Amino acid sequence: MKNNNIDNLFATLRTQTPQVEDEDLFVDSIMDSLPELDEQPAASSKVITMLTIVRTLSSMAAAVLIGLFFFVHQGADASTERCEAQEQFRANYGNTYQSLSTASTQNDVMERYAEIKARKSNINRLISMYK
Repeated sequence: MKNNNIDNLFATLRTQTPQVEDEDLFVDSIMDSLPELDEQPAASSKVITMLTIVRTLSSMAAAVLIGLFFFVHQGADASTERCEAQEQFRANYGNTYQSLSTASTQNDVMERYAEIKARKSNINRLISMYK
């Protein structure tokens, strides 16, 4: 019932046209009744200029870094390149641990590993004697 009364009231208000005697006075009274907005100071031209310079420089730096990334990784194929440390490890210890991969039983692996450790400890003792 309330909704029906409200709908009727809105319908009657829509059909009526307001009659304003002094439009300027009416607009002024509306504007005076509005709350005052705090005036925000405009950004200084120095700040805007500085922001523009910083944005430009950071964009240029990002472009240079992306270009450098592509330049460094150009032609680098991970499957064919070998790391120097890997090659050095293979040169120093490749034959040593290769005997472990050819062992057939667990006891055989343990015996070979013990031999490798014994050889290494002997080598380490010799190295420490000459230091």
